[in-house]
Amino acid sequence: MFAKRVRHINRYREIATALLSQGFDYIVEETGLMQKVPYYQRVRPVFAKENTGGVAERIRLVLEQLGPTYVKLGQIASTRPDLLPPDIIDELEKLQDAVPAFPFTDVLSVLQEELGGTVENFFQHFEPQPIAAASIGQVHKAVLKTGRTVAVKIQRPSIAIDIQTDLEILYELSNLAERRFHWAKSYQVMDMIDEFSKSLRSELDYTSEARNAEKISKQFINNPLIYVPKIYWDYSTVLLTMEEIVERLDPSLNILDVAEPFDSQNLRHYLSKRVILREALLNKLWTDGGFCMKKIFLSLLSLILLWSPVLSYAGPKEEYEEAYLLYIAAGASTAAYSGRVGELATRYLEQDGWQIDHYVQPQGHTGIRFLVAKKDLDTNVPLYFLAIVGTESNGDIKANLKFDKVYFAGSSEEEFSANAAKEKVPNSEPKVHRGFYEFVQAGPSATLRDAYQTPFSLPDLLLNDSRNKIYLTGHSLGGAAATLTGARLISMGIRPEQIRVITFGAPAVGNAAFAAKFEPLLSLTRVVNSGDPVTGILQTLVGGYKQFGQEIKWTTPPTVNDPHLLIGYLDSALKNYYDQRRQAAAAGIHLPAPTAAAKRSNHGRVYIAPLQNNLPASLTTDFWYMNEALSDEYRQTIPNYTLSNEATSTSWREAAIASGCQWAILSEVNAIRVKQERSTYYIAISQTVYDVATGAVVDTAIFSTGTYNLTPLEAFIHASKGMNSLQHTWLRDATIHESTKNQVYANQLEQ
Repeated sequence: MFAKRVRHINRYREIATALLSQGFDYIVEETGLMQKVPYYQRVRPVFAKENTGGVAERIRLVLEQLGPTYVKLGQIASTRPDLLPPDIIDELEKLQDAVPAFPFTDVLSVLQEELGGTVENFFQHFEPQPIAAASIGQVHKAVLKTGRTVAVKIQRPSIAIDIQTDLEILYELSNLAERRFHWAKSYQVMDMIDEFSKSLRSELDYTSEARNAEKISKQFINNPLIYVPKIYWDYSTVLLTMEEIVERLDPSLNILDVAEPFDSQNLRHYLSKRVILREALLNKLWTDGGFCMKKIFLSLLSLILLWSPVLSYAGPKEEYEEAYLLYIAAGASTAAYSGRVGELATRYLEQDGWQIDHYVQPQGHTGIRFLVAKKDLDTNVPLYFLAIVGTESNGDIKANLKFDKVYFAGSSEEEFSANAAKEKVPNSEPKVHRGFYEFVQAGPSATLRDAYQTPFSLPDLLLNDSRNKIYLTGHSLGGAAATLTGARLISMGIRPEQIRVITFGAPAVGNAAFAAKFEPLLSLTRVVNSGDPVTGILQTLVGGYKQFGQEIKWTTPPTVNDPHLLIGYLDSALKNYYDQRRQAAAAGIHLPAPTAAAKRSNHGRVYIAPLQNNLPASLTTDFWYMNEALSDEYRQTIPNYTLSNEATSTSWREAAIASGCQWAILSEVNAIRVKQERSTYYIAISQTVYDVATGAVVDTAIFSTGTYNLTPLEAFIHASKGMNSLQHTWLRDATIHESTKNQVYANQLEQ
């Protein structure tokens, strides 16, 4: 028992290490495997090697590192292009033939152990190089003492123990999944693993395979197109089989020489479709221990269910796209509010091409406020974000603190209301927080408007066109309302793939039965800042509530006193977006450029120097993000520019002239801390526009903002957007100046 436990611990450590080595650290943390890794190896840089491969390639590499059991799972998965995307199938197919061979010294050891003598005792010749290597064994070409050419299939040493350990671990994981997750019990994951285990153990017994070959030989005895090699039983054991090699029977048939074992795709297709399938249907071709498609499907499904986080983990491009969605969700959640932070987020969204509409759904004396952001895409299918305003008043806070639950079930508003009124409903049924339920009861199923100002409802939007998709989002109470709205829409018949919920600092909304029901149906991403007490307050104070969905944890910005504040989430979302964009660009991935400024009359090219850093040391980590944000601002407001990556120096004029620029912009950022507030700063941006030819100052301005309700990064962005009017002014004046100068010159020529 002790030896078995040691094997399991070591294997868990190997699994965690393999996942970490390919960038799947999130999976290691979520599954609790990180504790199996030695402390000195837990620091990500140890494993964070440069890996620009996509998720599909990294999945294959993990499976190869973990060995035969997982390679076999990958091989099974590669046969199901109807369930997995093409890029993953392409990578998993490489597992079929690309398994490294084990050393020839191990081959000799197995032969001597199984046959009871050396190679020379039984063979005239034995090829050291295998002609094929698979996950469980490999095949060598040899010549017997009788002169007969044979194929010798040899099992990998100690493979049986390794596979047994892996199967025991898979069984432990499936048992844990069935006890923790309702969906796992519903899908009978343990039964699936049991089916896979039986099949894999059967493959370990080579005599079983040999018996099946003889049965097939008898069934095809009258078919001239198929010849099954003879089994040499005197030389065959559980770990070793020996079959004769028959050279090409008929030169006119496209049958393979043994020297070319993997060029037979056309022949395989012909045999499977025209011969084997016909025999199976008409002559009832069956073999004991065969692995039918049902078992393949069940085993593949178990792989997907147990390791779905791995399959969903993304490469740099996917991580950038996810960061963009989180950034838009945070922006929409913020723009739904009034005040400076709402104004900032609204300008950011509109500059990125989003159309913004605000709504108020009457409810009692207050009303639910929400925002709809819409962006037209090249696919002619718009993208929608619906953000619900959360806690804004003492009344809303009181709603947050109501901890009793109501029954959540139905497919219409009437059914939801009737079920919510029921009493003494057992906790085994889906139940949700009463305050949250009442908050959304009149909520954003809401009247929206299309391009022609025609009113329509959110369910209509999704039901009328299955291509439409909506992202529901919100902060705190707004996030809870977004989750309940998503659950209601799915209950009303909306397809799950049309809905995704992204919340920020949201509490749990329902009991364990609610989580179990909607976890496999509702795509929910919960973003949590470290130290935010609200995300666990219901479980801590009362109990009976359960979070579900994917959790993303961010570090609370040091300048934010309360980790639950929305400005902290917006700051984190901005930084995450810029980080992922930088990593994707470093990986050579083509990314969409920020929305470019509209072309105006030619006013000359503008040289833009990098932002100069005059921030205090406590804000230096924010500077890179400020420079990125300012660069985006210039891209979106100046149509013709050269963006310099070099540090500004006295030679900026030479660089601008070499770039063919007529104008140059130099900017710097300063910050002054407000003494009364430890983490509050006034952020100021100064900007100077020069005429490159003369070095004369064309215009200058200083923009500043207090940060009493913004982080330093948000305050900087708020100030930088104030430069739009300046840029438009001097660009217009420069254009007029150039136009006037050209007209004067033309008049002089005419005279």
